[in-house]
Amino acid sequence: MAMTDAEKLTNLKLLLNITGDTEDPLLTLFLSIAKQKVLKKLYPFDKSKTSFDDEGDETSLSNIQIRAASFLYFKQGAEGEMGHTEGEVERDYGSEDIPSVIFEDITPYLGVREYELIEEK
Repeated sequence: MAMTDAEKLTNLKLLLNITGDTEDPLLTLFLSIAKQKVLKKLYPFDKSKTSFDDEGDETSLSNIQIRAASFLYFKQGAEGEMGHTEGEVERDYGSEDIPSVIFEDITPYLGVREYELIEEK
């Protein structure tokens, strides 16, 4: 059974150790951005897809979405940076976007175009 948006939000809050609902709009936004990233990895050549809930292992895809959203939450204030140093503390994000390692368990769907054969006379 597919994980609902409310369940994803609850799980993200558990992961981030957030109680209450004051950050729900921000977390919901991060879940939405993460969902688009998962869909882009899952269907790289099909921009019409808006859901992965009907896929074989939607729970894994939902968990990837939650992990990506948590990364976005933790990277607030450092958007666009690949790393920075403050005093003796050095942070390296590896990339300015969500790290590709989060998406490594996604196998992209690649469609096959249908062609009509025309017989020569």
